Amino acid sequence: MDKKKIFKYIEKIQETLEKIENFQRKHTDEKILVAFRGEPRDYKKTKLMPSIFRSSETLNKESYLFELMSDYGMLEFDKNRSIDKAIESQHYLAISRMLDITFSILPALYFACSNEEDMSEDGVLYVFCFPEHYSPHSAYLEDIYNNVMENGENIAYAKNFKVITHSYSNERIRAQSGGFIFFPGNDYVPIDSIYCEGIRICANDKREICLELKKLFNVSKATLFPEKNVRAQMIRKILKDENYTKREFSVANEIDACFDRIIFEVEVYRQKDRFDEVELQRRLRKEKDDLISYIKFLEIDMNSKNEYIEKINTKFEVLGKIY
Repeated sequence: MDKKKIFKYIEKIQETLEKIENFQRKHTDEKILVAFRGEPRDYKKTKLMPSIFRSSETLNKESYLFELMSDYGMLEFDKNRSIDKAIESQHYLAISRMLDITFSILPALYFACSNEEDMSEDGVLYVFCFPEHYSPHSAYLEDIYNNVMENGENIAYAKNFKVITHSYSNERIRAQSGGFIFFPGNDYVPIDSIYCEGIRICANDKREICLELKKLFNVSKATLFPEKNVRAQMIRKILKDENYTKREFSVANEIDACFDRIIFEVEVYRQKDRFDEVELQRRLRKEKDDLISYIKFLEIDMNSKNEYIEKINTKFEVLGKIY
């Protein structure tokens, strides 16, 4: 008896996941967060891009978008946090700086295969692996989003994306085992290939996969789009088992987070089969230029700018000696 197509793809996904995890585990003792996303075709330049970055006009009207949602009764009374408003905006309008992900293979397969308009196109299922600290606690995320929404200067560094793993704000997210990747900058910066890899889903297999998802796993449009005891147990377990470290949102911490990311990415990149020393040095120079440009454009006093730039130059000098 032939193996079901869905299991062949699950095997490919597992192989890809193990490959990315094995690279990353050589450079971190942290828990690895695993996530997936299905797209019905290869969107090329806009793949994995949150919808709000596809139009500068929309990005500049983010606050107004939230006001309109409130005026038209699309926000519940308890949705007062900026992060919750963004999640509801993604939920109802598919407009936000959030990228939908799922922590289950099955919904990702469904979204890669189910769009009728793209049945003739190969789909793509993306596998993500992130160190656990890329998913900070909700208060820290809210501080970042409030900064993004303020009329003044957005000090969030565009490359410091965050992973939201703990959102249970509506039934759809729960049904899809959903989460988000949050892009805080004023410009979109693609996620580095160190963190993700795409798997092609053949167009000829899409309909059969959808049938198998429904038959074997009860995954369908009806179950993924449905319109608090277990969560309470999860909260109690987290409070008991995990150490809580309060982090403050600041320019200095944005710089530190950036260097944490750079060091991690460089360590993983150096383990790749096609490691290129020249390309590594080019990437480091680009990271340095981008980070200094970020500081220069901040609306802060010149002494602070100079101190931050000196700190950045010193850190890159150290990296240059190491790598």
